[in-house]
Amino acid sequence: MFNAKKFKQKQRVAWNAMADVYDHSFSTLAYPATMQMILEAKLQPGDFVLDLASGTGADAFTASPFIGDTGKIIGIDIAENMVATANQKAKARGVANCEFQVMDGEELTFKSGMFDVAVSKWGLMYFPDCHKALKEVLRVLKPGGRLSALVLGRQERARFMTVGALAAYKINPTLIAADDGPSAFQFGPDGAVEALLNAAGFDNIRSRRFALMISCSDGEKYWEMLTNGVGNFSDKLRRAEPGVMESVRRLAIEQAEKYNSPDGIRLPLEVVCAYAEKPAKGRDAVVVPTRLKSIDEVADGIRQIAPAAAAALLREPHVAFVDVRSSAACAGSRIPRAHGVPRGDLEGKIGEVLALESLRQVVVYSDDGALGRLAAKTLTEMGYPGVVNLDGGFDAWRAQGLPVDDQPRSNSDVNS
Repeated sequence: MFNAKKFKQKQRVAWNAMADVYDHSFSTLAYPATMQMILEAKLQPGDFVLDLASGTGADAFTASPFIGDTGKIIGIDIAENMVATANQKAKARGVANCEFQVMDGEELTFKSGMFDVAVSKWGLMYFPDCHKALKEVLRVLKPGGRLSALVLGRQERARFMTVGALAAYKINPTLIAADDGPSAFQFGPDGAVEALLNAAGFDNIRSRRFALMISCSDGEKYWEMLTNGVGNFSDKLRRAEPGVMESVRRLAIEQAEKYNSPDGIRLPLEVVCAYAEKPAKGRDAVVVPTRLKSIDEVADGIRQIAPAAAAALLREPHVAFVDVRSSAACAGSRIPRAHGVPRGDLEGKIGEVLALESLRQVVVYSDDGALGRLAAKTLTEMGYPGVVNLDGGFDAWRAQGLPVDDQPRSNSDVNS
């Protein structure tokens, strides 16, 4: 029978042992997704923010400038060593608007309606009773308060995690056998995190998937980043019989180095960013900006590539072309080798069509280039390498007489 108290104690021990090394783990390289979580939270100066399962405080420090001197972030974590490290860092850095407390996320001691925003990265999937934890978050949020959270995506799209896990399984299957705790990938399937938030009582729920690419210089660095960031896995290795950890380490390094390239080892890790709101009482839950941003503002910084320069990349095996026009438009004619992923499906479908482990650059195009810039911005935020937008889009490509595949394709074949 599952024992939540014992499970939490195991968690506490595992994460306490990692307080000094956690900042050197893969988690710090998930910056594009972390920023998306923070931006989704719509932080404002003066906001009172709860950081659930805050670890050593990295995400709180990233969010700190958004709330200014009049705001406050309170991070909580079950592991006292993590909390101590976070408070030491806040003091050393002079960050006065962040503080950290030891607290169980399923039993918050804060008064109701205290926070404007709650954020959580890699926290929800580790609670024995996540429904209870989210009900507590709902209670301490003000009416209309916002929740933004990151969880791991689908296990089959988390090669960064599974390379090490499979190595452990080959050496000793009990190292990754399901124990009495929740799976880290439990909210990865489509609709899983949305159903969880809905059941807890949240409104205006939405989510986005991100295919991060975690890069490391070599197999040794991969092993360091993995074991410094996955508490339960590292704890099991430490408690294993003598020699087991070293055997797993050697095999994991060997397997990771199969994905080596001139840019180092690059392994995908899918994550899900979920947003939800506490139902408002007689007022809007979210303040709508008075002026919408233009495409130029939203896509600022995205590099353009001229059609002739892009054409020179057609034979490069590590360059992908992504057509974000409608399925019908792509089915009619397209740039040779292009993958058709309509802009509205980009976040959910892009991971299904690109071979991430060998990808060096992505050329995105739409009809005239405008929509392509937005899509390129999205792929950049998702962690894809070398994303550029085709200047002038498919219209400019065709007008310059560059190669076009006019062979009709059915909509179902567009993504092939």
